[in-house]
Amino acid sequence: MDREFLKEMREYSWNYFVAFANARLSTFRFYLIFCTILIAAIAALLSTNETWLAVSLCFLLSFLSFIYWKVDVRHKILIKHAEKALEFLEKEFPLPEGENRPHVLQLFYSEAEREKSYRRFPKYFSPKAYFSYSTSVNLVFEIFGLGGIIAATVLIIHG
Repeated sequence: MDREFLKEMREYSWNYFVAFANARLSTFRFYLIFCTILIAAIAALLSTNETWLAVSLCFLLSFLSFIYWKVDVRHKILIKHAEKALEFLEKEFPLPEGENRPHVLQLFYSEAEREKSYRRFPKYFSPKAYFSYSTSVNLVFEIFGLGGIIAATVLIIHG
């Protein structure tokens, strides 16, 4: 492949990556703001004894958690496509050799190699294990989603 074409494809792939990474972050921020507003509305409704409406909002919280989780999964897939493209393009640019592993400047390509040494939760349950972005976001979706169902159930039983 022509070097200029590779450069254009790298720029295209990078812009694709940035667009969907930003979309993922923006969507999650909007989700958190929306959850905050819903929870405040639920609390306000409970103080006025509008239990049936609070139950409805609890179910809405769970439903929206499911929807936003599915959107996040799609964003993650699109970001992975861009990462694979950038990985491929990094392999195409010649870098000094001397080792049998990717060069430090091949950030996307070398990530797969570096990832082998990571201690990621939930596979490793230790203080040194880290949460990936996806794990962290999924936990938030689960907490709000299940929290909405549990809150609605409690309100229905005790309401």
